[in-house]
Amino acid sequence: MQAHHDVSAGEEQVAGGEPLRAPSGEGADIAPELPRHAHANSEERGRQAGPQHVAERAAGMKSLDQDGTNYCWANGPVNCVRVIRAVNGQPFVDLSPASVAAPFTHYRNEGGFGTDALRYIVEHGVASTEFWPANAIDPRFDTPEMRKNAAKHRVTEWYDLRPGNFDQLATCLLLGFPVAVGYNWWGHEVTALDLVETSPGVFGVRIWNSWGDSWSERGMAVLSESKGTPDDAVAPRVVHASKD
Repeated sequence: MQAHHDVSAGEEQVAGGEPLRAPSGEGADIAPELPRHAHANSEERGRQAGPQHVAERAAGMKSLDQDGTNYCWANGPVNCVRVIRAVNGQPFVDLSPASVAAPFTHYRNEGGFGTDALRYIVEHGVASTEFWPANAIDPRFDTPEMRKNAAKHRVTEWYDLRPGNFDQLATCLLLGFPVAVGYNWWGHEVTALDLVETSPGVFGVRIWNSWGDSWSERGMAVLSESKGTPDDAVAPRVVHASKD
């Protein structure tokens, strides 16, 4: 697992305690594999997710709804940013996945990868829906005011997980980091929130979709390990602390 760190991000809040083990198998204790990668722009304080029940903190928020766009790959990482803000007690901000995906694709309604969306958020941030409606594919929203707002919601530290590695995914979730996960079998990107023991010694993943609250159980469902092992995965760790 590769990790990235903004070396100029200033003071950060870092979770303490010993590394937690994934429930089984190869690479279960991956703390040595979590070097922090750097992206050097921010001068603001960052906050990271902590080892809490992430799904419980997310339960108070509405599910994202990509509403017919092909931007699931941006909704997953943006949802991670929303969750990290909630875990750290930051005020709720309705963030716009289209403010990431539309400019990245040059305003085409097409698919992509969560890794691309996250790197865009690292560079530029993600804007509030006050400045860019959630699903709008329109360059008129790309204004100086929007860019200033988006920069308040940048990710400064994140992990790149190995494709097909359930243990790395499980460890991130045990440590309290939501993970944007892409599945080839589904052709879809969602947010992984929690590791769930579906039966004694058998684990699955609670995911949060971007098809609104009417999908499954208020937008959430549990995938088995075979279905929940991602083909691509990125885990934001630290986001800017901001009031808006």
